[in-house]
Amino acid sequence: MRRILLVTVLFIVLVTNYTSVLPVNGWAGLPFPPYNLHESMTWDALSGLVDEGLWKAEDIGMIPVYSNMVDLLFPHCKYSNHRVTQYQREFEKWGGDICAFPGAEWEATYYIILARKHYSVNNIAEAQKYLGYAIHYIQDAVCPPHVFPFKEELVGGPHWNFEEYTAREYNNRDWPSLVRNAPIEVITSPRDLLVKINESANWVNNTFQPPLCSYIREDGKTIGDLPEGWDWFMLDEDIGSCMVRAASIVKGAALYARFGEIPETLAIKKGLQWLRGRQYPDGSWSSSVGITSLVALAFLNAGYDETDPTVNKAIQYILAHRNSDGSFGWGTYETSTAVWALVATHNPDYHDELTAAKDWLIKAQSDEEDGTPPEDPCYGGWRYGISSHDGDLSNTQFALMALDAAYTELGLRKPDPDDPNGWAFKAIKFISRCQNRPASNDQPWAHDTIQPSYNDGGFIYHPAGWSLAGGTKSYGSMTAAGIWSLRLCGVDVADGRIQDALKWLAKNEDCSFDDNPGHPYGQTHCFLYY
Repeated sequence: MRRILLVTVLFIVLVTNYTSVLPVNGWAGLPFPPYNLHESMTWDALSGLVDEGLWKAEDIGMIPVYSNMVDLLFPHCKYSNHRVTQYQREFEKWGGDICAFPGAEWEATYYIILARKHYSVNNIAEAQKYLGYAIHYIQDAVCPPHVFPFKEELVGGPHWNFEEYTAREYNNRDWPSLVRNAPIEVITSPRDLLVKINESANWVNNTFQPPLCSYIREDGKTIGDLPEGWDWFMLDEDIGSCMVRAASIVKGAALYARFGEIPETLAIKKGLQWLRGRQYPDGSWSSSVGITSLVALAFLNAGYDETDPTVNKAIQYILAHRNSDGSFGWGTYETSTAVWALVATHNPDYHDELTAAKDWLIKAQSDEEDGTPPEDPCYGGWRYGISSHDGDLSNTQFALMALDAAYTELGLRKPDPDDPNGWAFKAIKFISRCQNRPASNDQPWAHDTIQPSYNDGGFIYHPAGWSLAGGTKSYGSMTAAGIWSLRLCGVDVADGRIQDALKWLAKNEDCSFDDNPGHPYGQTHCFLYY
């Protein structure tokens, strides 16, 4: 029961922190009827996401679409039949293929606007239909051919060489790929959907209308010069960025239109409801400061505050278990998690408690103050309590996350990673001694070429290579802890230690909630890190 509770809490903490924008590949492997999510989020599959007929891949009449879009987006521009006829020719030349139709970005946003209008009057079926249309257009948006005017239309120009311009654009950004692989922007409510669709529509108005109205003449021909400060390359950059955002919104709208809420949002609500029913009368879960802090953090990250009775009782339980030395509960783990929860309240009344907990964590670090010399393998690390002359990467990660949170909340500047007297410098020394990387690890075992993980860049639990925790063999949860701990200490992501660890994760990409790659016991501790 305790393990189920801990896993549920950690899942909610993870999801509430990181679901604002989800990369497509982040959905891989999750069950989601009627499609696997990873497959559903390709554009081809997305157009048929609802095979029951909620959305249909229908061909659309281009000229009415274009004319209506112009009236809506560019009311101050005068377009003649010449311009419409030109688009008709382009459409017919390509046999009606949507991807060849210039201005696909405009039509896509036009349909998003129509969807917004229909959602506002609760006409769900029509809104979903138009969102489906928008998907077709956005998926085929290729900026340069759509935006750059044809040479024969330029008056007083051209001022750009089209071939050189296209080469310049494609060497800079691969917009089709960026649009196709745009992340999913999470939609959590009808209001959220309307706000984001409205944002996308406004972006297009602001991006297109000023420059385009200045160079399109009433006879449908164009003038080669854009307003001062603009050029075609700049215009494409703005349009491309706009379309990536529009694609993200449409993907989120697609999920919301079909399912109401994405699975993660529902899981958070159900998980919190389950946790509410298991809070003890004293405000705790399992009579543990650590677990109670994690549950409180889950609620706070989901948008609740101390006015919520469940959260208030949990925070009061945590405060009631503050020790006279400034720590909470028992040792490093529980003090760290208590700091996370108190920081998440953003309540200035807890300034003193956070300051004392911060000072305790600094004192708990193994260093000269407790008689641990710099040459000791555990120098700079944290173990379960003060004066342990020991350290492990798990406790160390928790302490560093708490220090980072406390310093941020208190408005303090963390010590420079190059300052030998600061906790960051000392922690970096310890963390480096937990990595299978002889270039930065001075421990003898790291230079033993017969070790199974010799120089593979991964991390281990203890710098002495305890056999109980996998010895000197790198494994997933500690490699994740090592990367994050170095970053918390101010080590740049380009640093060789982090880069080599990232390469280890890439080679061992079977990391999941079902396995802890590299660990001798497989599932052991696999639920504690993400």
